[in-house]
Amino acid sequence: MHGFDALLVPGGYDVDPRRYGEEPLETTVPADFSAQDDFEAGMIAAAVEQGIPVLAICRGFQLLNVERGGTLVQDLEADSPHRNSVHEVVLAEDSRLATVLGAEQLSVSSYHHQAVGRVGAGLRAVGTAPDGIVEALEFEDPAIELLAVQWHPEDSAADDPRQHALFAWLVERASQHAAQ
Repeated sequence: MHGFDALLVPGGYDVDPRRYGEEPLETTVPADFSAQDDFEAGMIAAAVEQGIPVLAICRGFQLLNVERGGTLVQDLEADSPHRNSVHEVVLAEDSRLATVLGAEQLSVSSYHHQAVGRVGAGLRAVGTAPDGIVEALEFEDPAIELLAVQWHPEDSAADDPRQHALFAWLVERASQHAAQ
């Protein structure tokens, strides 16, 4: 990944459930481009290997978990508070994410119908919703500069300094990586 100083992996369509050993449900909406999972997974792996800072949002968060051997719940209940709503997330006080956001609890914009089932190897859940759904992941190894969130910080980053802080963190880390 020469020439990259940071990586942002955005939201999008569903990760192919075959990647974690399940058949797709009728509600699964795969990516338009069939190689998207492979391409984005390769980008994440290369960035982590080369010490490039990563911010993974929604689909990126889910793909990270799957690529580390985790699973997803393919379809949350239709009345789930994660579908097209704002809900609270509690962050682990010792997490990089809590430090970056300057908060241990915040409201997040959410519209996902899938969620982390089993957390992947080497990752730790550092944010959860009141119903126990994992909303944020980090590597257990603090040297790996990666933040992964299930919600959409871009929805309110212009008005919410905590959400904006995620993007500011990525830009700052990119700048430091470029200077190395």
